[in-house]
Amino acid sequence: MSDVHVGDYENNSKKYESFFDTIGSIFPKPDAILSNGDMINDNWNGKGLDHKIVSRIFQENFARKGMTDTQVLMSYGNHDAYLDDVRAGYPKEWFPDSGGGYYESQQQ
Repeated sequence: MSDVHVGDYENNSKKYESFFDTIGSIFPKPDAILSNGDMINDNWNGKGLDHKIVSRIFQENFARKGMTDTQVLMSYGNHDAYLDDVRAGYPKEWFPDSGGGYYESQQQ
């Protein structure tokens, strides 16, 4: 997925329930969900805490759909916050960057 641009919980939680329902109808137990960045609309305007909203919405839907074992990998987009805010917004395993917002993952 890409460019979800979540800005608040109230206006996005129901929308993403539908989104995860669609994913679940096609792939009930996906191996992984990859997000290609632009999770929020920050552009370095101090909205970095919005990443915690994205994390909350995703975690609620993973629990609701029984996808809590699904691997999640986030990448850094040009509309996301400063890296420290991105790192603080998600579980470490979702954004395991090794510096500069980049990381590498290999299937084992």
